[in-house]
Amino acid sequence: MKKLMMMAASLTWATGVFADGISSAEIVGYYKQDLVSGKLNMGGISFLPCDAGKTTFNLNTDLAFENLTPGQGGGDGDEIMVWDPKTSGYTYFYYYDDGEEAGWYGTQDEEPELEAGTAFWYYSPVKTATPKSTVVSGVVEMEPSVTDVITGGKLNMLISAYPDKIELNDTASIEFENLTPGQGGGDGDEIMVWDPKTSGYTYFYYYDDGEEAGWYGTQDEEPVLAANTAFWFLAQKGDGKTVTYKSRTK
Repeated sequence: MKKLMMMAASLTWATGVFADGISSAEIVGYYKQDLVSGKLNMGGISFLPCDAGKTTFNLNTDLAFENLTPGQGGGDGDEIMVWDPKTSGYTYFYYYDDGEEAGWYGTQDEEPELEAGTAFWYYSPVKTATPKSTVVSGVVEMEPSVTDVITGGKLNMLISAYPDKIELNDTASIEFENLTPGQGGGDGDEIMVWDPKTSGYTYFYYYDDGEEAGWYGTQDEEPVLAANTAFWFLAQKGDGKTVTYKSRTK
């Protein structure tokens, strides 16, 4: 068994040999995200489910949370909010514990299931002395690339399909189609990375002057996103916008 460490993720090769002599290998692993209580935290799922044929993660059985604060679904306890760019609205899940039964519930009775590759807000309204965290585990996508369609003219909340860091200007890491360039003043496509400690964003904008094109930080930050980073993609109006994540896991 060979173990690989990649940023915050722990990844393990798992190899199976079948009766016909054909062997297959997959990488399973996890990453832990520390949550800042009393703040909004942006997270997501950069794995596939371990169960073959399954495409969703159940909040109550497939994801692990530590030191949750229960509530009644009215913003008084921990919540998960999943953004829909088409409607510009959220699906809400809240954590409830009545002393006998505890779990995540949809405010409109939605099943507490998230598709693989989903990014979300984790809202922890109550500041606690005990640290909070979430652990996401699963199987690493073995396809060399995965493409998501971006809704033009909207905010899109995204996370890579792989637990790898993203170098925005390296097409071996990520590739966008039909970007709208701008000057960094909200007139072009932008990427916004949330910092829960400061409750602020780091901004990257796409620029193209006809000779040179690329992503730039508005404060000259390096256009690199740490592994397992969820982010907003502010897409200006336009059709055919896509993002293709590239695997760096070997």
